[in-house]
Amino acid sequence: HLERAFINFFEGRARYPQFHKKHGKQSATFAFSAFQWEGQNIILAKTKEPLNIRWSRKLNGIPTSLTITKDAAGRYFVSLTIEEDITPLSEIDQQIGVDLGLLDAVILSTGEKV
Repeated sequence: HLERAFINFFEGRARYPQFHKKHGKQSATFAFSAFQWEGQNIILAKTKEPLNIRWSRKLNGIPTSLTITKDAAGRYFVSLTIEEDITPLSEIDQQIGVDLGLLDAVILSTGEKV
């Protein structure tokens, strides 16, 4: 990639190549066996105390993996993969068409304008 960048520069198709860091943030991923989930507390493997987490929302399932990320400002974020049972929607026999218009935002095949 670097060679192509310099070729493009010398042939006048691009500016001088700039160095880009390979990784902008640090992260570590833990499988379910590498952490304990106790209510709203997460305890990582080889640690004794739970993580001090400020939750952004309530979790409705069981986490299967988690990723801890540190950004360039030194802040840490926890991202969870949740296994959740999803109930399928009931089937209906009706169909409806939707048209996006200019005068009316949405016009349905039933004639209703939204």
